[in-house]
Amino acid sequence: MQDPKVLSTAASLTKRALEEFQASLFEVPEDYEITDADDLAAAGTVLRQVKSRFTELEDLRKTMTRPLDQAKRAVLELFAPVESNLKLAESRLKNAVSSFLRAQEAERRRLEAELRDKQEAERKAAEEKAAKLRAKGKDEQADDVISRVDATPIVVADVPKVPGVSVRGIWKAEVTDLLALILWSAARENDSYLTADMPTLNAYARATKGAAPIGGVRFYEEASVAVRS
Repeated sequence: MQDPKVLSTAASLTKRALEEFQASLFEVPEDYEITDADDLAAAGTVLRQVKSRFTELEDLRKTMTRPLDQAKRAVLELFAPVESNLKLAESRLKNAVSSFLRAQEAERRRLEAELRDKQEAERKAAEEKAAKLRAKGKDEQADDVISRVDATPIVVADVPKVPGVSVRGIWKAEVTDLLALILWSAARENDSYLTADMPTLNAYARATKGAAPIGGVRFYEEASVAVRS
């Protein structure tokens, strides 16, 4: 790696060289004007000189930046393997967290569906019993039977909070049947989905959270894991 003292010395020498370079430049007046062929020839000569000075300036700049570029490249190469390992570890851990959360969510939905089916069966049985009671004129007893049916259950996943780790769901779209998507779009005279425009479909997925289906498209929620140190 480049010695800081060497860099400082190089910077001082470069600054002095730039000052000398600047002092040797000729200035072109703001109102510079060409009035005849001789002026045009003179302007061409000066333009070539200016172009040449640009090349000289670039060479001078590179005498300062080339060692810095080489030093930076060496540092990046030195850090690259460790950084790669960290990124790999982060990716594997995030994937593990996402897999666990997906499994928890699948189990939550399964349990919720099971309880909902059970509640629906209880509701139908209660309605049948209440209907029989009402047929006998026992309205109060019928109302009591209906009131005893529990509300539709909602199951909350028992996932502990992990300090520094947060998870949010990102809705995405997947085209499963392009023809069905085109037909769906054409039937609604909506040319936004005549092609599988994934940015548009993903934006639709985020906006509707999968609640408004589109023919030939599957909407799904993907967990995104964010970590702060």
